[in-house]
Amino acid sequence: MAVRRAFLGVVPPPAVLDAIEQVVDGIASSDDGLRWTTRNQWHATLQFLGRVNDLDALAEAVRIAVASVGPPVARLGGGGAFPKVRRGSGLWIGFAVGNEALAAVATAIGSAIAPLGYPAQDRDLRPHVTLARARRPRDLRSLVDALGDDEVGPEWSVPEVELVESETLPEGARYTTRARLPFAG
Repeated sequence: MAVRRAFLGVVPPPAVLDAIEQVVDGIASSDDGLRWTTRNQWHATLQFLGRVNDLDALAEAVRIAVASVGPPVARLGGGGAFPKVRRGSGLWIGFAVGNEALAAVATAIGSAIAPLGYPAQDRDLRPHVTLARARRPRDLRSLVDALGDDEVGPEWSVPEVELVESETLPEGARYTTRARLPFAG
């Protein structure tokens, strides 16, 4: 099966999604000029794939790569914006625990899927969950300050990497998990 757009990512468990929801409810307003992402869109991308012509081959390569790795431990915390806080187009919450482990998983995945024609990421991975997007770059310092550096939600053991199809729609992206690829243990 082929899909137009896909990515490999990590989806936080319900308790962490609840905590994100509380944070967003505390800082979001209807007049802030941002499009806030929804609970079913919250994830950390490990590798953007673009078009995938053979989901089965890709899933098998990733399955082998992650099956030999123990589950990373993660915890959210700390806000930021991309590309820059003063002229940001995206607001995110990062990982207080698990950055290095998730970056190592992304590197292993990149090596496993390179023979299938997927280029390595051109920058160091900084795992994050996107909370909002701006139509035009704007100063996001007040929202990043509101997110602060505190940890958000409980720590968790990441059980799997998800292969997710992404459809861009007028009302926002719709994600459909096409494969769940578990870590060892």
